[in-house]
Amino acid sequence: MFFMIPVFASLQEDRTGKIFQMCVVCFLIAVSIFIHWKGAYFWACWAWNYDPVDIGSAPWRLWDVSDIQFLR
Repeated sequence: MFFMIPVFASLQEDRTGKIFQMCVVCFLIAVSIFIHWKGAYFWACWAWNYDPVDIGSAPWRLWDVSDIQFLR
C-alpha cells in the first residue's frame, strides 16, 4: 500500500477519467485479496513448494508460467 500513495494522490487531483481509474484500482485490490486468500487457505498452493519437485532443488520453477502457485 505504501507504493499506492502516488496513485491515490493523482486520483484526487485528476478529474478526467477518475471513474475508470478507481475501477482499475478496485479491481487490482480485489485480485490481490483473492491471491492472498487462496495462498493462505488452500493446501494445494502450499504443496506447490515440493510437488512435483522441491523448489530448493529446482529453482527454475519460480519462473515457470505453466505452473503458477496460486492457480492450483
